[in-house]
Amino acid sequence: MKIFIIGGAGYIGSHMVKIAHMAGHDVITVDNLSTGHQDAVLYGEFELCDILDATKLDKLFKKHKPDAVMHFSAYSLVGIIPAVIWYDDQTMLIIWAFVFMAIYTIIYRRIVHFRFKFKK
Repeated sequence: MKIFIIGGAGYIGSHMVKIAHMAGHDVITVDNLSTGHQDAVLYGEFELCDILDATKLDKLFKKHKPDAVMHFSAYSLVGIIPAVIWYDDQTMLIIWAFVFMAIYTIIYRRIVHFRFKFKK
């Protein structure tokens, strides 16, 4: 299974990247490196992308065609949280758009495409 791990360059996400890889999955880490570190990504591929960049996310979906998405991105430094309230609201909107885009992609690929593949 091909898995996007959003925030996979952070502490928790990097452990999930390792676990998914060890379980035999193809892992693509997507992170903007705002608090994560590319050196923490030891398995799979790495894509530098901010989840607010819907155009780039769409390109990554088309390029990799993931079967699943796991989301671990967060503000891990408490001191920056008050400064990013507006940014956080925008992030939540993008996350929901991202989730719906992922759901649509997976449903289309798994159900609709599968159904028409065998219907003749």
